[in-house]
Amino acid sequence: MSHKLNNYSCVLLDDEPASLLVLENYISRLPDMELAGSFTDVAQAIDSLVELDHIDFLFLDIRMPVSGIEVARRIRERTSFLIFTTAFPQYALEAFSVHADHYLIKPIGFDGFLSAVNQVLVKNARTPISSEAYLRSSD
Repeated sequence: MSHKLNNYSCVLLDDEPASLLVLENYISRLPDMELAGSFTDVAQAIDSLVELDHIDFLFLDIRMPVSGIEVARRIRERTSFLIFTTAFPQYALEAFSVHADHYLIKPIGFDGFLSAVNQVLVKNARTPISSEAYLRSSD
């Protein structure tokens, strides 16, 4: 029986289902990451985060019916790492005011996604996810 060295729980929140599908696919390709929830509805996401108590990664859109910045203010303490995923670069400064760990601009490619995750892990003295982990998966 093999055991993963790292098993990072991830929650996605974006009001665009297509964006969620892309990120869900990326997470599924990384054996060290586990999708704990994927939401288009802010209230459902917050309820889930309360139930989960704590997660490792929150991937959060900014421009939604309820601002992702406001969501981050309310739930930041429940997640180790916060990565904003948005099509709007003008919100970057505000995103870092709520202690974002990274800021990805859509469209997000797999290499950029993995690079952001690894930058956050290394910055926090964690082992990065090996690029070999996803070479077995097709693009």
